[in-house]
Amino acid sequence: MRLPKISLPRPNLKAKLPRPNIGKLLPSTRKIDYSVRMKLYAVDTLLLFLFNQMTPSGRKKPTTPLHFSSMDKLFESPRSEPGTIGTTFHLLAWNIQMGYLQKEVLRDFPEIKTEIMLLQEVPVLEDDELPLLANTSPFFSYAPNLFVKKRSKRYDCVHRGQLTLTSVAPLDVMMFPLTRVTMHNNHQGKQSYGKQVALYTKLRTAHGTLGIYNLHLENQAKASGRQQQLQEVIDHAQAQNDTYLIIAGDMNTILGSAELSNIVKKAGLQRAKTGPTRGLFTFDHIYHSHNIRVSAKVISKQSSDHNPIVAEVTLLP
Repeated sequence: MRLPKISLPRPNLKAKLPRPNIGKLLPSTRKIDYSVRMKLYAVDTLLLFLFNQMTPSGRKKPTTPLHFSSMDKLFESPRSEPGTIGTTFHLLAWNIQMGYLQKEVLRDFPEIKTEIMLLQEVPVLEDDELPLLANTSPFFSYAPNLFVKKRSKRYDCVHRGQLTLTSVAPLDVMMFPLTRVTMHNNHQGKQSYGKQVALYTKLRTAHGTLGIYNLHLENQAKASGRQQQLQEVIDHAQAQNDTYLIIAGDMNTILGSAELSNIVKKAGLQRAKTGPTRGLFTFDHIYHSHNIRVSAKVISKQSSDHNPIVAEVTLLP
């Protein structure tokens, strides 16, 4: 008796590796115990790091050009006569996790409000509305970096981006795109599409100008990708020739501060000393020029997966 032949499909060894999807579960876990959430974030971060290391770096680039014309719009408060920021002020850097815990964010924000605030993952809930928290300061600028195609529990907004709030009117505000360094070929997902941008604000001081960059670097990339994006921001800053310079935000440094340290030192910048900002990891940083003194601390808040950094900044003459 002959046994029938059984043909087994050959494994596709070149198939694209799927990104670990535990992160998709995190928004739905926002009501569970805070310590458990922090452990889940730590696991998600480790999985993402391993995924980025295993993903081949030689993938073909997209053959079609990336057009984001609808995302190139900068939103800002009406221009006013530029004010002068004091030589000593406080600065906040915080990723608010798309405002998933909006009530908690609105509750915690007044306690850590400062003269200059650099926020990431700030949602615009409806087309005719201002970004969340934009009305808490006299002057704001907002640069979207992710647009939602299909609203869901995870993406319950029109778009989200970086929001800079200042207590005085700026001299200038601009946004510019950063090179796309994500590990994936496709820049568009089923629910959203986006890119990384830098949001620049120039303020007048008693001794010159202060250039501030609000950043949210790519998380789904190797360290070299984030290094490239930061270098582009530094190159832009050098062309502006401001007296003082601050670069801050969510750098997504899975390997910690060492990931960007060489570029920071080469540019003559310093890093404000802080502790972990997302679980056990230090994703958020404040870099500054040598003529600025910064004393920073991380404040524990349960309204986001990132803890905010609050810093006292002194501009040296």
